[in-house]
Amino acid sequence: MNDLTFASAKVQWSSAAISDCASVPLKALRVGTSGDRYVVVAGVHGNETTPLYVLRRFLEETEHTEACTIDIIPVVNVLGVALGTRREPLCGEDMNRLLLAQAPDSVARQVMSDLVKFCAEAEVVVDLHCWDSPSAVIGICHRAPVSGPSRELRVLASFGCDYVWIPGSEDGIEGTLGQELTRLGIANCAIELPAPGSVDRRGVGDFSKRLRKALVGPHSRCQLRCGQREAIHAVAAGLYDPLVSAGEDVNQGTCLGRFLDPGTLAVQGVASSHCTGILMDHAGRRVVHRGEVVAHIGTGGDDLSASIAEVN
Repeated sequence: MNDLTFASAKVQWSSAAISDCASVPLKALRVGTSGDRYVVVAGVHGNETTPLYVLRRFLEETEHTEACTIDIIPVVNVLGVALGTRREPLCGEDMNRLLLAQAPDSVARQVMSDLVKFCAEAEVVVDLHCWDSPSAVIGICHRAPVSGPSRELRVLASFGCDYVWIPGSEDGIEGTLGQELTRLGIANCAIELPAPGSVDRRGVGDFSKRLRKALVGPHSRCQLRCGQREAIHAVAAGLYDPLVSAGEDVNQGTCLGRFLDPGTLAVQGVASSHCTGILMDHAGRRVVHRGEVVAHIGTGGDDLSASIAEVN
């Protein structure tokens, strides 16, 4: 699975470029011509390849739909994908950590500013990424549900996310595409697929079908586990030795990892979960300082049970 071209797709590139920055036109593929408009984005981080394979399969299998219009931008960070780098290589910026209110004085800022404009009037924008887990799928929704599930949660529930994180103001992550879209009142969500190399061809096909269900339907009733996340801090300085993989469910008191003396490897302390939930991210085996965040636990949160088809 090393061919990332989309030449075999049965749909056509849009005639108008979204952005011509870096002499690499950013274009969209369109499926369908009626109904609500969805925008699906991938390749913001150039080293996250799982979504690219999923979108290629989705385009090969979804020649047309009359249920909605789907604009797909399979590669945003064009040069980053070509070089396998997370950041945009010309300016060295993380394209998902930009404050777009500032002047677009770099390639990355110009591309993302043009992308945000393209997403205007979309029913929902879906931003595909991948993370460290070998199997779990995490959804991210920047708007907390007020009176039942939102349009974004309908998409995440239909996709079958294992957990949906609703970031709080204290999470400290700024400049994401989702935050900018939310600020402009554009409904959006992100889906973190399993890590590159952990999804085989059958898995790619499964995620393609789940994406089609999330966008086109049919929708069904389901349970959706939502909540915020809590940080686990290092109780000692030293070499951190993680014992639990990202994406696993943990209970209060679960030992997540050990702090070792770098010289003798003697145990100096342990990192324990102080709540029940899902391990959202986890520091790798590296030297850490006392008080440093080594993991985040997605708390149990609320179980939202809703008829997804009835969500407006």
